[in-house]
Amino acid sequence: MLFLVLSGLALLRVWAVLWGEVGGANAYYRLCAGLPAPAYFDGPAGTAMLVRVFSGMGDAWLLLGPLWAVAATLALVHFGSRVADPRGAAGAAVVMNVLPAFNAEALVAGPVLPALTFSLLGASFVWDASRGQSPRIFSWFAAGTAFAGGALFAYWAALFGLAAGLVPLARPSGRRMENFAGLAWIVIALAGVLRAPWIWNAEREFIPVAGWTLRGLIQPDWPALGAGLVDFLAGISPVIAITACVVFVRVVAGCRGAGPAGFVAAVAAPGVLLGGLAVYRGWDAGIAALPAVALVLPSAWVALERGRAILWAGAALAVAFSVPVYTGIVRGNGLMAETAAHVLALDDSLSGEIPGGLFHIAGDAGLAASLGYQIRNAIVPPEGHPPVYELESQAITSQFAYWPSYADFVEAVRPSDEFFTESKAGNPFEGHSAVYVGREGPAGLPQAVKGAFSDVQIVREAGPPEDRLYIYLCLDYQTMPL
Repeated sequence: MLFLVLSGLALLRVWAVLWGEVGGANAYYRLCAGLPAPAYFDGPAGTAMLVRVFSGMGDAWLLLGPLWAVAATLALVHFGSRVADPRGAAGAAVVMNVLPAFNAEALVAGPVLPALTFSLLGASFVWDASRGQSPRIFSWFAAGTAFAGGALFAYWAALFGLAAGLVPLARPSGRRMENFAGLAWIVIALAGVLRAPWIWNAEREFIPVAGWTLRGLIQPDWPALGAGLVDFLAGISPVIAITACVVFVRVVAGCRGAGPAGFVAAVAAPGVLLGGLAVYRGWDAGIAALPAVALVLPSAWVALERGRAILWAGAALAVAFSVPVYTGIVRGNGLMAETAAHVLALDDSLSGEIPGGLFHIAGDAGLAASLGYQIRNAIVPPEGHPPVYELESQAITSQFAYWPSYADFVEAVRPSDEFFTESKAGNPFEGHSAVYVGREGPAGLPQAVKGAFSDVQIVREAGPPEDRLYIYLCLDYQTMPL
């Protein structure tokens, strides 16, 4: 059954990513790959590095999501066969593959599944080291290397590594020199991988990894809590989500010894905390809880030996929740290509009439990345600039905030204004015109568009009503001097 499910879903995912639209998330990762950095707003540089390597082979980088889904499944089988049994591992792998959150990540070349794969492998190697099932030195070395590989993609893999490394030391009989050395190697490997991202984030006051203030974290936000709870239930599917929570509580209650229950409880604890925080703050709770749910699923399969109908019912419901994930990527096929064709046609028709040509803006990061991906072969941006800029904003919500923008001032030799002679910075886009693509109709244009250009004209609409995009010609960009 595992082989049939894996094969069928792998073919479905390959078809979906190659036939469907290159969505905002995939286009964003592809854009990050073309603009290398030690780290990004969304995490370490592993995703961008891998996409950059595979992008040299045409569209092969689009297959990274399906490939990592297979790798994560095999890693779960490897982990589950140690802490549960082979049947439990296979059943857990089948259930994980139908979860909506897992399927959503399996269609993008993102960081979640590679980090999950390496974390599961690292936990398996720590278990082997703690049980002496293979040479402890080799197992500890493999564990540290695996967790470091996961931390290349997502910071939370480091928390799983530290939690797993501490488990063998929790009991007196496990406090042997090789176990201390193994934990030390995990710390050294993680520090080596995270050094460059730490420096990058420190230079930006850790804004990318914070996302909240202490007061904002403590102060209750009931609408956000409700949204997070809904996202958790929809991303994991209600039956599996509730079952995983119940089994985790039972595992914690029964982990007095040094057996599999204690190990699973300790390793899954960071994921439970991160998932709970995501629910509390209304973040992507389904994705955040996925690593903890994956770790608990083998134990759930064993714990529900006489009640597996619950898991199968949850899996069937998860399939229903996963259907929109696939239909969404296929339904959007052609929308951005159509929009890009209109933008390029407008650019060509006005190239001789507007001095300096047009630059391109989109309403949000996903839209800017998608449009930039579609016009990447026709538009050559300045060095280090994205092909399409995100709309000017004070908010820092993506890597676009750290890339050059059309709103930036550049140092010049002479003052840009005779009345502000102390300022020698100017905006090279001032006086130029742009094409703006957004989801807002003429009545809902943002102030950053209406207030920054002397004239804004709607040119075209693209897409069905539920996914309508509006194309505007924006004339004579103006900005205030420093």
